[in-house]
Amino acid sequence: MSERKAELLMMSVALVWGSSYLLMKVGLGGIGPFNLIALRFIMAFLGVTLIFRRHIRHLTRAVLLKGISVGLLLFMVFTGMVCGVNHTTASNAGFLTSTSVVFVPILQSFLKRKLPEKSIMVSILCVVAGLFLVTAKDSIAADLGAAYCLMGALFYAVYILVLDKVGKNEDIYMLSMVQLGTVAALGILA
Repeated sequence: MSERKAELLMMSVALVWGSSYLLMKVGLGGIGPFNLIALRFIMAFLGVTLIFRRHIRHLTRAVLLKGISVGLLLFMVFTGMVCGVNHTTASNAGFLTSTSVVFVPILQSFLKRKLPEKSIMVSILCVVAGLFLVTAKDSIAADLGAAYCLMGALFYAVYILVLDKVGKNEDIYMLSMVQLGTVAALGILA
């Protein structure tokens, strides 16, 4: 892949990711948070299942259990994100949820019992300072939306670490189908 194509793809991902918070905010004007999660993941589950239906024959008990476990984590990620967007601005929610990039190395350092590299520590401090500047209004206390978004970011970091472990040597299409179906079902139940 050429450098130009890679940059265009990254720009596209950033555009879609950034606009998703605005679309969530608009969607929450008409339906509740869990209905939005259910609707979003029902459509994703049906789309992925339709496209990759031939992989269903690879469904095993192990994939099912792993998919359900990461689906539960993904549901917690989206609960934090959607409830956060419901109680704060779309831009705050996007920034706060992206702090998962800070939580991943922090959680890894706890798991490995080793401090992150110096450059990562500096990055963590910069993000924490930015987090304070964005969320602190008249005091240090953050609003309810910020708390939900940070919860979602923490679960996102856990999701990334768990998916890294359970996704190896599995049919990733089946794992994706099961986790999307799990989030859809949990959204319906909630």
